[in-house]
Amino acid sequence: MNVSFIPIYLSEEHLIMNRRNFLLAGLSLGALAAIPLRTLAQGKPNAIAQAERQNHVTTHVLDMMMGKSGQGMRIDLSVLEGDRYRLIKTFTTNENGRTDEPMLSGNAIAVGRYEMMFYIADYYKKLGVQLPDPP
Repeated sequence: MNVSFIPIYLSEEHLIMNRRNFLLAGLSLGALAAIPLRTLAQGKPNAIAQAERQNHVTTHVLDMMMGKSGQGMRIDLSVLEGDRYRLIKTFTTNENGRTDEPMLSGNAIAVGRYEMMFYIADYYKKLGVQLPDPP
């Protein structure tokens, strides 16, 4: 099983995403996360102010090789506790390449180090794509 991950670092003021492994085997993974929307909302349209009230972390998987959304990809969300990551929840993307619910929202968003692990090789194997060994 080959996986790709995007570490996420949440601090009190901002979100930093490490985009290592962002493009793998023609797959573009986009992650939208809770950034300091209060800063963005100052003098901005109502859509940003509304997003500030929603305060959640989501992701969107786009399959650039196939030209469609990445439906059916497994994503594990974990949080760093001590020197190990603890699984919070496993998600599967829907027909739009998104999760059915936010990965984190409201009070569940705490300062810390998080990891999203995308099961890219498994996704392509389900589609019947021949991958190198190891992928």
